[in-house]
Amino acid sequence: MKVAFIVFKDVMSLDIAGPMDILDTVAYLEPEKGYDFHYISDGERKVQASGGLTFEAIPFDEVDPTQFDTVIVPGSPRIKPVLRNTQLLNWLASANQHCRRMCSVCSGAFLLAQAGILEGKRAATHWQGVDILRKYYPKTDVDPDSIYVRDGSLWTSAGGSSGIDLALALVKQDFGEKMMLRIAKQLVVYAHRPGSQQQFSTMLDCQISLSSSFNDVLAWMQNSLATITNIEQIADYCGMSLRNFHRKFVTETGQTPAKYLEQLRLEAAANLLQTSKQPLKSIASKTGFRTELRLIQAFKRFYQLTPSEFRHLHSIKAPDLKNSFD
Repeated sequence: MKVAFIVFKDVMSLDIAGPMDILDTVAYLEPEKGYDFHYISDGERKVQASGGLTFEAIPFDEVDPTQFDTVIVPGSPRIKPVLRNTQLLNWLASANQHCRRMCSVCSGAFLLAQAGILEGKRAATHWQGVDILRKYYPKTDVDPDSIYVRDGSLWTSAGGSSGIDLALALVKQDFGEKMMLRIAKQLVVYAHRPGSQQQFSTMLDCQISLSSSFNDVLAWMQNSLATITNIEQIADYCGMSLRNFHRKFVTETGQTPAKYLEQLRLEAAANLLQTSKQPLKSIASKTGFRTELRLIQAFKRFYQLTPSEFRHLHSIKAPDLKNSFD
């Protein structure tokens, strides 16, 4: 399968190297399988990426855009000049009409949007670019939370490291879940986060903009998951009436106390499922879900997986290195 990476001056190295190494490991594990990589530039034969890494590339006007199975468009903090390369944008639009998958990493979504590829589509990008993408490309349904999104043959991802998650999803589609998990194990990376997982934690998301006084309340909630039984307890901790607390909480965080508390519990439970062998009953108790059934229901609703399925896919295990140096 031919895979084209688009490269240009100051392109983020991680946006290319992360997905490329994931895809390249297929052939390392099973030499009869794998991908054929091509680096396509916006016009130059030598392209300097971030950190000084240099790519030997073929200018796009020398490459048939119809020959690729998958096209991956990385991002850059300095992507604006590339958005003005009309001929490259036309090349991408043509490739999109013929390739099986068109993908972007981070701000690479802006190149796809400028080429008209995201119109009427659901897409992800780095959280800092969400509002900008919405403003300049209003016909794109921008997902502000997911680390990657698939809309038909279009795959878009958030920050640089989420390109690794996207690449694992591509491998799963091409060669199955077993191969995906073998690669995650081989490279000692997170065993494929679901695309719907948020770009960063509920706690961090709120701490970015809140006052330190309200952050104290959030920290107390995070540390008291096992003992909080209702929202009235949190209001009492703040010395506020339930009604006033609810109003202020929604104003400060943009969500209800109950929804925020459930997200904290889900993240804590997910962490325990990944890093421990504790039974579901114990995890439910420690995170405030109380019962296994409530834990299972919450996981199905948020992750579209049961806790057991989540643990099977995402538990962090010691890598098997016995064949790594053959």
